[in-house]
Amino acid sequence: MYSDTELYQNALEKVKSRQKVTELLGEIEPIDKFAILEGEVNYTNGNQTVNSTIQIQGTKGKAKMDISPDRIEGKWVYKKIYVRIKNPDDNKQTIKIMDEL
Repeated sequence: MYSDTELYQNALEKVKSRQKVTELLGEIEPIDKFAILEGEVNYTNGNQTVNSTIQIQGTKGKAKMDISPDRIEGKWVYKKIYVRIKNPDDNKQTIKIMDEL
């Protein structure tokens, strides 16, 4: 997972394209290795399905990104991408980027 940057980078690009996310978090920074190490990850289906949560950071705040992709023919296909904003309290919400579950 740590060496498969495509897993997170593709999801992050989808997050960055959502205006509501950029309004609340500002410009989203690249995901660093420490965020991946500190995050949660669960593999199933012979390591072909991942459920993961990692912290993302923007110029205005932080959030958690929840993703659930399947590896199909060598590419990650996302079933779910959520961004959970907790702080500040007046911005507390979950933004659904994608949900095909």
